[in-house]
Amino acid sequence: MESTAVRTRSVPAKGAVGTATKRWPITLALIASLQAFDPGPASAAIAFRIDEARADIEAGLLHVLVKNLIPRNSDDVRVSLSGERLRLRSANASRIVAELPASIEPGTYRLVVSRGPGRFLQAAMDVTIGAVGRQGPAGEPGPRGEHGPQGPPGPSGPQGLQGPSGPQGPPGPSGPAGPGDLKATKAALLQWYRQDFTVVSGPTGLAFDGAHVWVANSGSDNVTKLRASDGSHVGTFPVGRHPVAIAFGFEPASGAHVWVVNSFSDDITKLRASDGLTLATLPAGIAPSAVAVVGENIWVVNQGGITKLGFDGRHLADFFLRASGGGVAYDGASLWVVAEERGWVERLRASDITSLDLVGVGVGPSAVIFDGASIWVANSRSHTVTRY
Repeated sequence: MESTAVRTRSVPAKGAVGTATKRWPITLALIASLQAFDPGPASAAIAFRIDEARADIEAGLLHVLVKNLIPRNSDDVRVSLSGERLRLRSANASRIVAELPASIEPGTYRLVVSRGPGRFLQAAMDVTIGAVGRQGPAGEPGPRGEHGPQGPPGPSGPQGLQGPSGPQGPPGPSGPAGPGDLKATKAALLQWYRQDFTVVSGPTGLAFDGAHVWVANSGSDNVTKLRASDGSHVGTFPVGRHPVAIAFGFEPASGAHVWVVNSFSDDITKLRASDGLTLATLPAGIAPSAVAVVGENIWVVNQGGITKLGFDGRHLADFFLRASGGGVAYDGASLWVVAEERGWVERLRASDITSLDLVGVGVGPSAVIFDGASIWVANSRSHTVTRY
């Protein structure tokens, strides 16, 4: 294979590296004709070539860039200029550094790099060191190379505008008949009457995890887990003193948990929802009364205001309220906290607990929920429910 490469580089003439550096400009031109020798099957297994050679006259070094040299050690590589072997500084699979002869003169030299004994594997090029002459005529263009492999797909472009709606399709076939009237079904199964399920003592708070109902028993300091489909008892698990509120939350890293507010012990218990195992008991302020799970945070209403905890149990912040709180609900953007003695619900921005509004409700508001569209407040003393 024959190829020609031309590279130029100017180096300031500073210092003496042989007498030649004082007599000619330290401008180098590399006009290389690459020739790879193929002495036999052994060289065909691992072919290497010289890509480029650069001489640093001031430092007295020759830098040779190679491809796939793969030397076993520095003694395995030999470098020569027109038959004169050069002393190696370093050699690896892609780069060789050798010392130039101290008295090198301007001219053209045959650079030969070999690996292994004799001519086991060699590559060579002609190197001209000295003043750069005029550029020769351009050579004929080489043959077109083969197509390379297809590159990875580029990023998706921006989404186009929405097209117009198509015509309405024909109505689909009617579905199968449903199970019938729910009340009739329950009557047929003798379940048309009200069903009560025994827990422990003083049930106060409730939470639903999608399959089970969790009951906070304030009189027995524990919680009961019931199967929602039939009310069967799954388990009873100890918590703190006088549990009054309970909430369900899901953490992507560790799964589902139940958070129980213990009013008399001033803390909150974290239970694993699958088996009721206590994972942590965390301080929650004085006389905590309500809890809400918002994103990756737990908000606990207490006598001093509202406390923000992380899923990992870290205490993040405390915020004061305009009045002592009771129940709490989250609507996707705001927290709604009941102030039972004042007869209002305070709306707080969830991101920074800025007070946004005070909403008057009935007398003695005690609980609040969000149904996806409206806020509902239960007023224990006026025997009413307020919708906002």
